[in-house]
Amino acid sequence: MRTKYRMRTITIVLSLLILVAGCNKNPYPGFEKTENGVYIKYHHKGGGSESPGVDDLVTIDLIYRTPDTVLFESNKQPEELTIPLTKPIFEGDLFSALSILHVGDSVTIVFPADSFFLVMAELPEMPDFVKAGTPMYFDIKLKRFEDQKLVRDELFKKFKEEEPLLISQYLAESKIKTEPLTSGLYYIEKVKGKGSKAKPGEMMKMFIRMSLIDGRTLYSNFDAAPLDIEFGKEIDTKGFEEALAYLSKGTEAVLIVPSHLAYDSLGAGDAIPPYTPLLYEVKLVDIVSKAQYEKERKQNLENEKEALRQAMELENQNLQSYLKKEKITVNPTESGLYYIEKVKGSGKSPVAGNKVKVNYTLYNLKGEKLQSSFDMDQPFTFVLGQSQVIQGWEEGLLLMKEGGKGRFIIPSKLGYGESARSADLPAFSTLVFDIELLEVMPN
Repeated sequence: MRTKYRMRTITIVLSLLILVAGCNKNPYPGFEKTENGVYIKYHHKGGGSESPGVDDLVTIDLIYRTPDTVLFESNKQPEELTIPLTKPIFEGDLFSALSILHVGDSVTIVFPADSFFLVMAELPEMPDFVKAGTPMYFDIKLKRFEDQKLVRDELFKKFKEEEPLLISQYLAESKIKTEPLTSGLYYIEKVKGKGSKAKPGEMMKMFIRMSLIDGRTLYSNFDAAPLDIEFGKEIDTKGFEEALAYLSKGTEAVLIVPSHLAYDSLGAGDAIPPYTPLLYEVKLVDIVSKAQYEKERKQNLENEKEALRQAMELENQNLQSYLKKEKITVNPTESGLYYIEKVKGSGKSPVAGNKVKVNYTLYNLKGEKLQSSFDMDQPFTFVLGQSQVIQGWEEGLLLMKEGGKGRFIIPSKLGYGESARSADLPAFSTLVFDIELLEVMPN
């Protein structure tokens, strides 16, 4: 009786041990799981005592790879890889790992590729070459880390000290002797205008080129229509607004706007660092009253509407001429799509939700080639039924099979409508696509 009881006890204990072992099974053999969820393998410990914190700038060597493909190597980039350490996006991610490393540590971490591509990189879907669930390995060496605020403050201090030198250098190189105005604005008149200057509420029609003082253009409309600016209204930097008061019709001028009259210590995104002087080239074409401006704007809108109406009427005439010239006799579908089969496919027929891979060439009705996947050496891949392409493609591809080739003649209502895409594809353009359906992938 006692022996039977002992055997039963042993069986229960063994069963519990097997269950616990199963629950604690490591999905990545050779890697240890840390308290913050990182699966990690140490190759070398640097011996440091401190780890970076959130918002610190970390400089690392980084390689990330799948089991059979290296996707990125920081050592092959022109500069060191330095990134801000943010809060983890998910448990066990790259940022989780960085937060527990010390300077000199060399490690490999691993987590599913899905988490990297879909969560960290925020891609809409997995790349074709990586399967869901594939492990993603990150080889990391922490070289150093710095307090981002201290680094930023030092950099801002440097920008502030360098600004007067940049302006002086530009004035010397451009042989400009003009003294700054009381505000600090440099106003250099190149062509003197005629007539009175703008009054509050009047509209100034202008060409403007805005640049960094090293010549890098940030904005220009010199190759487009004049910009309409209401005088007296906040529109841009204080320096630019101040200069408007000196302009009369026909004036051409250069403005050097120091940072305290521009974006000062804030800067403007990545384009304009803090304490950056700006350079403007301006040309005032005309000054008109607000009433005259509104009248012209209304007339322009009416002209645009009339042009669109005429383009809409011409579309069908141009389409019929094209069909006659190309001797196309097929009837359109109910929606108006013309599908001309060139090669009958023998593979799968796509349905909504399928990912499809196609080669295409786009022509206008004049027969001019405008775009082609062959020129990019890469087929186009997208999901049917998710409005990722124009309606004419959505409908036409449902008529094809894998391996098939055909021509879509797509009226504007199934294409870009009244939107002009280019000089070769104005509003209400019929599109001509040669399509080859290469592959239909499952949902």
